[in-house]
Amino acid sequence: MKILLVEDDIEILVNSAVMVSISFISLLAGLRIKSSKASIITGVIIVFFTQGNIGTYTLFDNMPFHVTLLVISAISVFLTLYKLETKDVL
Repeated sequence: MKILLVEDDIEILVNSAVMVSISFISLLAGLRIKSSKASIITGVIIVFFTQGNIGTYTLFDNMPFHVTLLVISAISVFLTLYKLETKDVL
């Protein structure tokens, strides 16, 4: 019983981290294009991929997809903060 609770807790933490990571990917897109609209559209597209389904296939419970999103968000955070002090953000 306790093992199932721990597995559920880990799944909740991973899903929460993935949902937070969507904002970092959107932030990078908005900064590169210099558009707040691009940030919003990128976030909506990523949510469509994570929450939507095609027939019986869905990416909602797909752990490799979540891990891929976490890796992409870590890269996007690095690229967002890389040389931030030397370039004009606005």
